[in-house]
Amino acid sequence: MSECGAYGLPLIITENGVADAADRWRGDFIRQSLSAVDRARAAGADIRGYFHWSLMDNFEWADGHEGRFGLYAVDFDHPEAPRRERESARVLAAEIAGRRR
Repeated sequence: MSECGAYGLPLIITENGVADAADRWRGDFIRQSLSAVDRARAAGADIRGYFHWSLMDNFEWADGHEGRFGLYAVDFDHPEAPRRERESARVLAAEIAGRRR
């Protein structure tokens, strides 16, 4: 049995993300994270899910509204403003679509 599957339990990856208000690194972070999931699965890990943190910018206990983790930007000064899709949301969608083939 591989080291990845030593306990024989299925895994779900949750809250995997990076605070990046400018969305400069999140796309590469997503690609690298999903590549690591692919490698772990190939090595025998039973990974059944991946959840990016987070869909939208939110309140973080340690940082308030400063840590911008969302695939969609939220304008907390104008809560009625529409959420703005970041490029990293499109990266995640493309990575998922490429794995469904």
